[in-house]
Amino acid sequence: MPKAVQKTLLGEGGVQGLDGGPHRHRKHLFMSLMSPDQIGEISQLTAAMADSHAEMEVER
Repeated sequence: MPKAVQKTLLGEGGVQGLDGGPHRHRKHLFMSLMSPDQIGEISQLTAAMADSHAEMEVER
């Protein structure tokens, strides 16, 4: 990514600039969340948080 884009849009040292080992490590970290069990858990947590926030808005 060109330095001008990094400085203005993404910030220097951001994840968009990772390469090699650091990139593979971060990709592995996120891909480990993509199993059917993990996706189900993330879906349940997201739904529970959405419900909680909706209830808070109704109480206002």
